[in-house]
Amino acid sequence: MLNFDSLAAGTLIPSGSSQGGITFTYSIAGLTMKLTNAFSTTSGANSLGLTGGDEAFLDGDAFNLGFAAPQLALGAGIALISSLRSRR
Repeated sequence: MLNFDSLAAGTLIPSGSSQGGITFTYSIAGLTMKLTNAFSTTSGANSLGLTGGDEAFLDGDAFNLGFAAPQLALGAGIALISSLRSRR
């Protein structure tokens, strides 16, 4: 199980690296995923963000999660802002 609050805000998650048995792969405009406490969350202080700018994922940003072992369930919360923006 991966709990973003078990790691420090600012921890980088480069594409192809693993945290808590989950491998993150992505290519997002030269940015790197990181743990951030810049956003309001429904649990704990940290969430997943990006380096640079406002740390937010934007419309069209995509990533894959690879699990080290088969999973029966996945829980995730997604917070949206009122308008979607694009880096492109």
